[in-house]
Amino acid sequence: MSAQAVGGVLGGLVVGSAAARLSPPRLLGLGAVLFGLVDLAIFVYPSFVQSIAVGLALFVLVGIPAAGMLAGLQTLLQTSAEDRFRGRVFGALGTTQALLMLAGTLLGGALGDAVGVVPVLVVQGGAYVAAGILVLVLLAHDGKQAPPRTA
Repeated sequence: MSAQAVGGVLGGLVVGSAAARLSPPRLLGLGAVLFGLVDLAIFVYPSFVQSIAVGLALFVLVGIPAAGMLAGLQTLLQTSAEDRFRGRVFGALGTTQALLMLAGTLLGGALGDAVGVVPVLVVQGGAYVAAGILVLVLLAHDGKQAPPRTA
């Protein structure tokens, strides 16, 4: 977790410079795709390489797209929601995330027992890649940030 935190700090620096060139949807989509790909590498590398150094490096690396994904999502939500609804939007997002984390924990535990932890984690990494591609296709059609809505 400390290695991923180091990557998150590095990600903040990288994202700070990349944000000027990338729209929030593109930052979110690319962040999700890269996060998923690095996650997949983290979960399967022990099958090919027996080195904790590789795992630590990957955990540092995964923090960078995680920071981009979070920055893209937060910016997209802040600029897309009207001022009077912004608190409700973030409240609904937080509640939905908490409920889905609970459901995912229960489902992941059951599936982990049934099929094994690594296959479940591979599906999770693939889901990030798929979600990122969906964001890139559906939201980043023109590469420009939509102007903020006003009342």
